[in-house]
Amino acid sequence: MRIRRREFLSIGFLGILWAALNYRLISLAMFSGNEFKQVTIDSTTRIFPIPAPRGKIFDRKGLPMAYDSSAHAIMFMARDDKNAIELADNISPILNEDSTKIYDAIKKSIGNPYPYILHEKLDTKQYLSLSELTFRQRGFRLIEIPMRNYPLKNVGCHAIGYVGEASESDLKRFPYLHPNQMVGKTGVELIKDKELRGQDGADITIVDAFGNIQKRFQGTKPIPGENIKINIDSDLQEYAQKLLNERPGALVALDPRSGEILTLASSPDFDPNKMVYGMSQKDWNKLLKEDHPFINRALSAFPPGSTFKIAVSVAALEEGVTTPEELFYCPGYLKVGNHTFYCWLPGGHGHLHIERAIAQSCDVVFYTLGLRLGPEKIRYYANKFGLDLPSGLELPGEENGFLPTKEWKEKKFNDVWYDGDTVNMSIGQGFVRTTPLDVARMMSIFVNKGSFAGCKLISGEDASYEGFKFSEKTYEVVREGLRKAVLEGTAMILNSDKYSAIAKTGTAEDPPRKKPHSWIVVAAPYDAPEIVVCVFFEHIGEGASFSGPVAKSYLDYYFSNPSLRER
Repeated sequence: MRIRRREFLSIGFLGILWAALNYRLISLAMFSGNEFKQVTIDSTTRIFPIPAPRGKIFDRKGLPMAYDSSAHAIMFMARDDKNAIELADNISPILNEDSTKIYDAIKKSIGNPYPYILHEKLDTKQYLSLSELTFRQRGFRLIEIPMRNYPLKNVGCHAIGYVGEASESDLKRFPYLHPNQMVGKTGVELIKDKELRGQDGADITIVDAFGNIQKRFQGTKPIPGENIKINIDSDLQEYAQKLLNERPGALVALDPRSGEILTLASSPDFDPNKMVYGMSQKDWNKLLKEDHPFINRALSAFPPGSTFKIAVSVAALEEGVTTPEELFYCPGYLKVGNHTFYCWLPGGHGHLHIERAIAQSCDVVFYTLGLRLGPEKIRYYANKFGLDLPSGLELPGEENGFLPTKEWKEKKFNDVWYDGDTVNMSIGQGFVRTTPLDVARMMSIFVNKGSFAGCKLISGEDASYEGFKFSEKTYEVVREGLRKAVLEGTAMILNSDKYSAIAKTGTAEDPPRKKPHSWIVVAAPYDAPEIVVCVFFEHIGEGASFSGPVAKSYLDYYFSNPSLRER
C-alpha cells in the first residue's frame, strides 16, 4: 500500500509540473512571441573595427611631430532607439557632454554592422565610471584605440595639420574611407593621408539582441601606416613661432641649394591635439575670437611691397632699359599725367645709380623703371621668379600669387590700364599679390642665378621649377644693391659680425587699413647662401621696424648653433 501511495504522489506531482509548463509555454506563445522573434532577428553579424596605427611624422632630424598613442574610447552598438536614449542619458553625465550630442553619435550604430566609435579620450575617472556601467547597461563597450598625439603641440601645426573624424565631404572625396574613420584634415596629415593611415583590421562576431557575443570568427590584423619625414627643423620652427609671438604673420626659411623648407611658420597658431580629442564650445569660441589661427599666412597672398623690386631690378637690367652707370634723380616724387606718386622718403634720395636705389629702396627710380618696362615685361620676369606659380606643396588653403594684366583689369573692373597701374605694380603695390613662400622662393631663384630645385616639404620627394637665365653682370649689380641694403640701406638691422647677408625690405600699403604690411627677405651668407628667410607681418608697420628684428633674431640663432646648419 505504501508503494502505491508513493507512485500516486509522484504521478500527481509530475502532472502538476506538466500543467505548469504547458501554461508557461502557452503564455509565452500568446504574449511574448514578439520578444523571441526580436531576439532571433537581432542575433546578427557585427564587424568590430580594429583601427590601424597611423604612421609617424618626423622632422628632418628624426624627432616625432605626430604619432599614435593608446587611449580608451567608447564603442556603441545600440539595439534600437530606446536603447540609444538610455545610453545617452546614462553616459552623457559621465562625459560631461550634452545628451543630444551623445545620442546623435549612438544612433549611428543602430542597424549598422559597424559599431560607432566615439573618438574622445577618456580620463581615468570616466573610464572607471563607464566600466561599472557596462555591468548594467547594454549597447556599448570600452575599447583601446590608437589616438593621434602631437607632442610639440602648436609647433608646426599649419604644416603638420591634424586628424578628425571623416565628414560627408571626406567620404565623397576619398573612396577608401568608411564612416567613423579618422582622416587627415589639413597639412601633411591630409596630403599624405593614404600613406599614413595604413589598413584597419576587424573582428567579426555574432551577437544577440543585447550585444552579447555568441560566436567569434577569425578576423584580420591591422597594418600600420607608413612613416613620413619632413624637411622642417622642429627646433628652428619652434623658435620662429616664438618670434612671431602670436602676431598675425609668417616666417619661411628655405635652403636655396636644395629647396628644402626648414621653417614654415604662421601666426597665430593652435594646438592640434585639441582638434583630435574634441574641443569644448567655450574653447572653440575663444579660438574663433583670435586672428584666424587656422589660416596659413605663409601660403596666403598679400601685396609684397618693395621686396618685388628684386624682380623689377633684374628685368630692367636684362631688358636694357637702364645700365649700372645711369644716374637717376629722386626729388621725392614723380608726376605721371595728372597724378603725383611719392617716394617713401620725404625730400627724396637725390642722385643715385640702380645699385643704391635697391639699397635705399627708392620708389621714384622704380616708378621710372616700371614705366620703361611696361606691365607685360614686369609680369614676365615676376612670373619667371615664381611669384604667381603654385609652390607644389599641395597644402590646403594655399593661395597663388597674382600678377595683373591689362585684359584682367578690363574684364574685372571694365576699365583700361593706366600708367599709374604700372607705377604701382613696379613697387609691388596695386593688384600684385604674393605669399611669403613666393618671396622666399624669389630670393632663392635669384641667389641661384635663375635656377631652383623647387620647394620641398616632404623629405625625399622631388620638386620641379623650369628656371631661367640672366647675365652674370645683372646678378652682380643686383646682389651688390642687396648687400648695400644691409651695410648702409633699409636692412641695416641685419648687419652682423656673425654672418654676411643680402636683403630687401618691403612696406606694403593695404587700403583702407591704416597700417601697412611689413616684409623682409634675406639670404646668408652673402658669398654662398645656405639659407633664405622671409618674414611677414600683417597690418603692423614698416618692414625694417617689425620684420627686420625678427629676421635678425632668427638668423642669429641659426648661425650660433652649428647643429642647425647640418644638412
